[in-house]
Amino acid sequence: MRSSKPVEPSARPSEGPGIIGALRITSIAAVLSIAFGIGTNKLIAVVAGTEGIALIGIYRTLSSIVIAGLSFGVSDLVVQRISTTRDRAFVHRVLSAYFSFFVCQSIMITLLTIVGGGAVSRVLFGASGAAHGVEIRLVLIQTIGVLALQGVTSVLGGLARVEQASWVGIVTSFLTLATAYPLLLLGRIGLTFVIGLTCFIGAAIGAVLAWRASGLSLRQFAPVTTWRSFHEALPISRWLILGPIILNGSVLAVQSLVTRGYGLVELGQFNAAWTLETTAIAVLTSSMRSYYLPTLGRLDTFAQKRAFASNTLTLLLVLLLLGVATLILGAQYLIRILFTASFGPARDILLILALSMPGQIFIWCHGLFVLHKGDYRAYLWLDAVWVSIRVVGTAVCVAKGYSVFAVAWVEVIALSVSAVVDVVAVRRLYGGAIIDTPTIALGVAVVVLLALGRAFADTGKLLPQIAFGAAVVALSVVIGKRSLAKWSSPT
Repeated sequence: MRSSKPVEPSARPSEGPGIIGALRITSIAAVLSIAFGIGTNKLIAVVAGTEGIALIGIYRTLSSIVIAGLSFGVSDLVVQRISTTRDRAFVHRVLSAYFSFFVCQSIMITLLTIVGGGAVSRVLFGASGAAHGVEIRLVLIQTIGVLALQGVTSVLGGLARVEQASWVGIVTSFLTLATAYPLLLLGRIGLTFVIGLTCFIGAAIGAVLAWRASGLSLRQFAPVTTWRSFHEALPISRWLILGPIILNGSVLAVQSLVTRGYGLVELGQFNAAWTLETTAIAVLTSSMRSYYLPTLGRLDTFAQKRAFASNTLTLLLVLLLLGVATLILGAQYLIRILFTASFGPARDILLILALSMPGQIFIWCHGLFVLHKGDYRAYLWLDAVWVSIRVVGTAVCVAKGYSVFAVAWVEVIALSVSAVVDVVAVRRLYGGAIIDTPTIALGVAVVVLLALGRAFADTGKLLPQIAFGAAVVALSVVIGKRSLAKWSSPT
């Protein structure tokens, strides 16, 4: 007998007001959170310099890969299982199972910190690993807080408490910014606390909100103690386990290769550009994830899902075009404002990485659709395409003695190729494209326009840059109005 009762909507949901409202709330929250994060990076750049930016990049990636290795894709499962059921008792079972899982995660991280901290440090820093042993252990133990924050955010997302999840993120990011400077005065030890110290506070706030939203009481709460009960509530797939490990492992591999091949200063430059790129993508995707995945689960037919996914991607591409165009034209000023003048070379890296962003948006939309279908194996293999190109390409660049700019071009190639593979693969796997032809054409046009913008920015001439900016605004207004009209029109 099934434990849950999937939602059977009697009519198509009203997508327009929903997505516009969700985008407005979560975009404001994402922008604030990202702004606080950028402020934190600025403080690190000023106080700790390029070496500090390089180290914080390594620490963040280490934290991410440990989380990926112990998450088993359960966060996405929580959103999926909670958002597609009306059975309140089943929601409570999912929460109980997730709590038990978090306890096991915390125990594993504690053991890794005590037993393996030194070994991890040697792997990351080679001969100088012993000097970073304490720092690595502090980073590892703080991943418990990051996991807790991730967990409560997933629960709130599954319960459709988008605004509350957004506020938790804002508070956590603000506290990180507020405590960054005094922590940085402690040196490299203080730098490690920037990773996750405030996540414990954010997780506590989120846990209270999630508890209230779920209607769970202490009498109803019973931690899961058997594998069968856990698997009924959260059926883990081995593909979900491998996916995050491979993805985050590739980031760590690239950073390690850049460090060994070019040095910490060059890694600092690369991480500065990479931070701005990932920040821009995070503003868009973090705003939409909590709405996009649950909505796919509530739509009846493939045609409805296709229309929803295409309209969502169109809106994201328009916003991406405006944002990345601003990033390209103002790259040298943004680098100086957000970091310091010594990060000047990061500007040229950023102009290259900007061309990878349209591909990332396509991958995001297709990936979440595959995840919604529960096809975890396909989800892993599609991610493995660009991950493989990224790592192998970076290794070749280092071995051949190419510049660090070549590593940035590898990122562009990897994500662009993967975007094409995703479009073809989804069509073959599910009998039709989830993104319509006009939206695909828009994606290609955005790439071409951004490439022209990069070329104009490199010339340093004002007139071509003004023409590029005008073309971007005109296209964005035309496409944006049509997209919003589709969302707002009755279905």
